[in-house]
Amino acid sequence: MINVSFWLRKNPKNPQTATIYYYVTCGGVRNKTPQTTRQRIYVRDWDPVTQRTNNELVNQALDDIVYRIRAVAARHLSENIALHPESVLQEYLASLNRIPYISLLALAEQYISNKKAEFMAGRIVKRTYETYLTRFTCLRQFLTANKLEQTGADAVGYRHIQQYYEWMAVTCKLSNDYVCKNIQFLRQVYSFGQLNELCKSNPTKAFRLSFDYNNRRHFDYLDKAEIDKLRNYAFAAQPLATARDLFLFQIYTGFAYADMAAFDPKQHILRNGNKLFICKPRQKTEVPAMVPLYPTAKAILDKYNQQLPVVVQQYYNRLLGEIGGILSFRIKLSSHVARRSAAMMWLNSGIRLEVVSRMLGHASTLITQKRYAKLSPETIWREAANFETF
Repeated sequence: MINVSFWLRKNPKNPQTATIYYYVTCGGVRNKTPQTTRQRIYVRDWDPVTQRTNNELVNQALDDIVYRIRAVAARHLSENIALHPESVLQEYLASLNRIPYISLLALAEQYISNKKAEFMAGRIVKRTYETYLTRFTCLRQFLTANKLEQTGADAVGYRHIQQYYEWMAVTCKLSNDYVCKNIQFLRQVYSFGQLNELCKSNPTKAFRLSFDYNNRRHFDYLDKAEIDKLRNYAFAAQPLATARDLFLFQIYTGFAYADMAAFDPKQHILRNGNKLFICKPRQKTEVPAMVPLYPTAKAILDKYNQQLPVVVQQYYNRLLGEIGGILSFRIKLSSHVARRSAAMMWLNSGIRLEVVSRMLGHASTLITQKRYAKLSPETIWREAANFETF
C-alpha cells in the first residue's frame, strides 16, 4: 500500500524554524525528489515519531495530503493501473492546480484562526494577537461596507487594494502608517493563502507601501541626563519606585515588556569565563538576543532577589506616565520607550549597528536601522567636530 512520510528541512537563516517535506513510498520504492508541504513550523513543535506538530491547522494540512495521495492510489488500483510512487505523486500534484473557491473574508478568518492557535501555544503574546484581531476587524468592516464579503480571494485585484487604502485614509481618517500596516496584514493573509494552496495570486505585492519614517519623532527616548535623573530620584510611593526599577532594567537590557515578563535569571543568564550574558529568544519573534549583564542590571536583580516583580502592562504604563509627569520629562513614558532608550544609548556610545541588532534580538539590521538608529545631536556634534574649521 502507499505510504507518505514527513520530515523537516531546517531554515538555514533561522535553524529554529523548518519546512515540512514528504516522500511517497509504494512497495519499497520511493519517489526521487522530496516534495514540500509549504508548511513552516518551529522545530521544537515537531514530533518525529508521529510526524505531526502541536498545531492542529498544520496537522490537518498533512492529513489532507495523505488522504488525497491515498485516494489517487485507490483509483489507480480500481482501474488496474500499476502502483508507482512517481505516477501517483504526479497525478496528485496536478490536482493541486485546481484550487477551490474561497472568499477573501473566509481566508482572513482562517489566518486569524492560525494566529489564535499560535497564541494559545504561547508562540505570540496576547498583545500581538490582539493587534492581528484589530487589523482583521478593519478588513472585515471594509468588505462589509463595500458588499465584498463573498468576493473570492483570487477575484480581488489591485483596484480593490487601492480602494481599501483610500477607504481607510479618507473615510476612516487613519494615519498613513496605520493604513500601511493594515495593507501589510492583508499581504500576510494572501501569503498564508498561497502557502496553504487556498489562492493563487497575491494582489498586494504590486501595491507599494510608503511609511512616514521621516515624519516620526526622532527623540522619543531618554538621554543620559534623564536616565540619571530617573535613577537618582527618591519616589515616596513604592509602586512608582518599583516601576522605575523595572523601566531601568529594560534600559540596561533592551528588553521589551513581554521579554522582561518572561525573563528567568536561572534559565537566561549564562556565564562566559568571568563575564555574564543574558541569552534569551524574543517573545515576539523568537529571534535570540544576547546582551551583557551590566552591573546596573545585576544590581536591580539582586535588589529583588533574582525575581523581578510582575506588573500588568496597562498598570505599568500608567505608573510610568505618572513618573514622567513627576520628573517633567519631554516625552510620555511607556514600556517601549525603555527599549528605544537602550538602542539609542548603545548606538551613540559607539557600539556597531550589527552588534546592537543582535543585542536587541532583531532578525535583520534593517529593522534596527529603520526603527532605532537615530543619532543624538551630541553624537553628531562629536563626530563632526573635526570639520569645525569648515
